[in-house]
Amino acid sequence: MADGSGVIFLSAARLEDIVGTAEDIFAREQLMAADIDAGRPITEVMGANYEDMLKNKDK
Repeated sequence: MADGSGVIFLSAARLEDIVGTAEDIFAREQLMAADIDAGRPITEVMGANYEDMLKNKDK
């Protein structure tokens, strides 16, 4: 895969897992964007640690 930021190589054997994880992150980011659009403060939406929030699938 490549974009304007760089190039990465993915294992074809893990492709479904990688795409599934990316889709989960995208869905959570969409919910965050909706919260911000609704007027919720970005500091509240983002929380203390964005990366940890993305790992927590229960939110």
